[in-house]
Amino acid sequence: MSEPHAQSNVNAPYQIWLQKHASFGVDAVLCDERMLRWTLQPLIHLVMWLRRGEEVFLADTLDSLEGQIYKPWHLTVVAAFPPPVVIAGEEVAWVEVGPEANAVDEINQVIQSVSGDWIVLVPPGVQFEPNYLFSSVDYINSRPGWRLIYTDEDRLDADGERCDPK
Repeated sequence: MSEPHAQSNVNAPYQIWLQKHASFGVDAVLCDERMLRWTLQPLIHLVMWLRRGEEVFLADTLDSLEGQIYKPWHLTVVAAFPPPVVIAGEEVAWVEVGPEANAVDEINQVIQSVSGDWIVLVPPGVQFEPNYLFSSVDYINSRPGWRLIYTDEDRLDADGERCDPK
């Protein structure tokens, strides 16, 4: 997953690594065939704490989620204000909390109340690669005993180039 980043910090070794490991166009037919062999097709529930002023970042995240190969996902946005616009689709829910709400407590309550086989905490502005959820669920199917998956992240610089891997 990639988060927006204002400063360019592109380094040559990372760019070389990206070229070797990037998925250059995902073959939908191969993905569909692979998904048919999966014994598990879990619902991935993403949870986001959103502060006022971060609405544009929410739009970036929603755009990347809508482009996912693996579709069984839901997003719950937790915020101390009403939704800024009507959010289309059954995949997105908005939980409005009080202005003095504690983010950790509210997120924990949401996690306890939502349906979903896997929970992903998502900061506003994350832009997932189109195969992010597909790859995660592929790992879940190859290791059904797993209870936690960690993924690295990088950032996008002002030119939209990936940089600053972590």
